Amino acid sequence: MSVFIRVLKVELWKALHNPMFWTAILISAGLSVLSSFESYQMVQELKERIIRSPFQNYQGASLFLFLLCVAAINSSSRLFIALWAILAAIPYGWSFCREKKTGSYLQEMIRSGRTNYFRAKYIAVFVSGGLTTALPFLLNLMVNALFCPYVLPDPAAGTYPVMNGWFLSKLFYTHPWSWALIWIGMAFVIGGVTAGLCLVPGSTIRFATLVILFPYALFYLLDVLLNAFVYNRMVVSTMFSPAYLIMAVPPSANPPWLVFTEIIVICLLGIAAGRYWIIRHEL
Repeated sequence: MSVFIRVLKVELWKALHNPMFWTAILISAGLSVLSSFESYQMVQELKERIIRSPFQNYQGASLFLFLLCVAAINSSSRLFIALWAILAAIPYGWSFCREKKTGSYLQEMIRSGRTNYFRAKYIAVFVSGGLTTALPFLLNLMVNALFCPYVLPDPAAGTYPVMNGWFLSKLFYTHPWSWALIWIGMAFVIGGVTAGLCLVPGSTIRFATLVILFPYALFYLLDVLLNAFVYNRMVVSTMFSPAYLIMAVPPSANPPWLVFTEIIVICLLGIAAGRYWIIRHEL
C-alpha cells in the first residue's frame, strides 16, 4: 500500500467518523425534510384547488417546482440556502487548524510527507463538504417524489423559474430527472470546493469556529461588494455572486460557463492556499 493511500484512508476515516460531520449531515437533512413537509402542505392545497377547478392542471404542483435546489419557496429551504457554505465547512474544514494548534499534524507530515498529507487532507475536506451539500438535495428529491405529481415541466405554463440562460435550462424542460440528478452531482462538487476554502486562512486563524465561518464570510463579502458596485449601478442579468452558487435556479441567470468558472476559481484558490500553508510554509 502506498503512503498516499494509507494517509488518505486515515483522513477519510477521520472526516466521516467525527461528530461534526454527523452534526452537519443531521442539520442539512433536517432542513431538507422540513422543506419537504412545508412543500407537502402547499401541494395538498394546490391539489384541492385543481380538483375544484376544471381549468387547472398539475403544472403548479409538479415535483420539479418544489425541489430544494429550484426555488427557495419556504422558510426551511431559504435557511438552507443561507447556511450552505457553513454546513459544507462544518464536517472537516476545521481539521488543519485543530491539528496545527495541537501539533499532531507534524507527526503525520513526517511519516507521510507534506505533499501526501496535503493531498489527502484536501480530498477528505472535499468529500465531507460535498456529502453535506449533495445529500440534502437527494433526500429532498426522494421525499418530494412521494407526494408531488410527476409532470413534465411546460415552459408555456409560466410557473417555473427556470428560463433561457439558466443552468441546463433546456434539459430541465425535456429530461427533468436527469437535470435534477446532474445538479445533485454539481452540489457535491460545489460543497467540496467550498469546504476546501477552509485551507485558505492556514495557520493565521487559530480558532476552528472562525475557520468554519471563513467560506461563508468570503462569499457574502463578495455578494455585498457585487451589490454595491455592480448590481446597483448597472443592469446585470447574470448571477456572479458565489453565495448563490448552490442554487440551481438563483435570482439571476447562471449559465454553465459561469458555474464551472466559479467552481474552478474556488477550487484553485483552496488548492493554492493549502499548498502554500502546508507544503511550503509549514515545517
